[in-house]
Amino acid sequence: MRSLTFVLIYLFSFSILAKTPAYINNEDGALKIKTVFLEPFSDNVNLIYATKAEIKIKSLIENDNQWDVTASKKDADLVIESRLTKNPKSYTLKMGLLFKSGIVIQDSKEIDNIFETEKILGHYETLFQNLKSRIPYQGMIASRTQDQVTINIGAAHGVVTNQEVLAIHIAKLNLHPKTQAYLSSEKIVLGKIILTKVDEFLSFGKIEFEREPQILKKETKIEFSRLDRPSLAAPAIPLEPGIPSVPQGEWVPRQPPQFGRVSVSGGLVQYTQNLNFLTAGSRSLSQWFTPTIKGMAELWLNPNLHLELFIRQSSFKASNPLPGSEPGSLNMSLSQYQIKAKYNYEVDSSARAPQFQVAFGIGSFQALADKATPLGTGDLSYGGALVGFKGTFAVSEESPIDLGLYFNYFLSKTAKDSGDAASSGVQITDFGMIVRYMKTINLAYTFELSFESYGSDFDFATGTRPDPVNSITHKLTSTLAGIEYSF
Repeated sequence: MRSLTFVLIYLFSFSILAKTPAYINNEDGALKIKTVFLEPFSDNVNLIYATKAEIKIKSLIENDNQWDVTASKKDADLVIESRLTKNPKSYTLKMGLLFKSGIVIQDSKEIDNIFETEKILGHYETLFQNLKSRIPYQGMIASRTQDQVTINIGAAHGVVTNQEVLAIHIAKLNLHPKTQAYLSSEKIVLGKIILTKVDEFLSFGKIEFEREPQILKKETKIEFSRLDRPSLAAPAIPLEPGIPSVPQGEWVPRQPPQFGRVSVSGGLVQYTQNLNFLTAGSRSLSQWFTPTIKGMAELWLNPNLHLELFIRQSSFKASNPLPGSEPGSLNMSLSQYQIKAKYNYEVDSSARAPQFQVAFGIGSFQALADKATPLGTGDLSYGGALVGFKGTFAVSEESPIDLGLYFNYFLSKTAKDSGDAASSGVQITDFGMIVRYMKTINLAYTFELSFESYGSDFDFATGTRPDPVNSITHKLTSTLAGIEYSF
């Protein structure tokens, strides 16, 4: 009877442990790494450096004994990409870690114009180690027997006997809303392990603390204790012969923009207004060089949904187009604004991937003039609901220049005339081109060339003009240059 009771108690306890809830979610599994694929490295100097750099990074991974290099990209948990671009006075080295989940850890660095292969390869190694250090864990539990665990990190990774390490669970990943680039993570400590034996690539430890029974298991992630971190110095980069190598200083990852962007630009607008009067016939008002300023703000609600607002303003003097109307010179102003919600689609997860946008919103254009007697031109406004289309792509992998083309189609069109003439038809055209030069990850210079046309036909029998107007059209060609900051 006593033996039967013992067996029942044992089975009951085992069933409780078996039902212990596991900490499993998409975030924790999104950064799992067992197998790695190296996308063939590239450069614009006939692969002089890229081929050797790929061999070096592969050797580092194999000698580290944490990840397995695979020849199949589709089976890899992680894909490593790199591109070296030789500029007139420097090199730009880019490298990215692309997880199967779509998350990206990437960075770039500028290198002085050097030619020694070993120095270039040293920069590859530094950038790779920097990217690896941003992965929010250092190893995993390889196996567990009672309160003893085996961990896939060892002396080669900087740990020592009697060191404390933490078993963690990644509860949340903070990602760039636009590129899905990894920014930071929020972790839960599941337990504490004291390393009792350390080999070159493996460690053995005893569980000192466990949040729940049997919660630490195979593939639980390991992080060095915040109070007991080993010193993992960045590899030294060889300098000139005879000069000792010096380690690189502490590396702090640059945070890519994640909230939105603002820009301000200025330039000139070529403006023409054509009027067709019943008696005076066709008349025109024009200004070839109209000083103009434009401001834009964009908010990124998530990687795909953006909100945009822009306002443009111009002012100038022009001759009164109607003979006999006073004053002969009119003060005029042109203003335009648009508010849009945009759906953004990116071809891939790289920072400068081709983008396509579809936008819905409202837009307005106004041409205001001094009151004249008798009334010829006056205050006119156009607007309505619109749908917009925009495509943006990098000119080339080596170039920091992006080219964007856009077109806005007005679904509803309205026109309002201060002379109370009733419009019988409204036409609106709005398209253009934007060129962006990426100075840094946050700063860009912009150039915009746009073409707009606003026109309306009017009923002769309506309005307060002594000489009724049949139609009025406005044509604008804008040339603007400015600066853009992403934050």
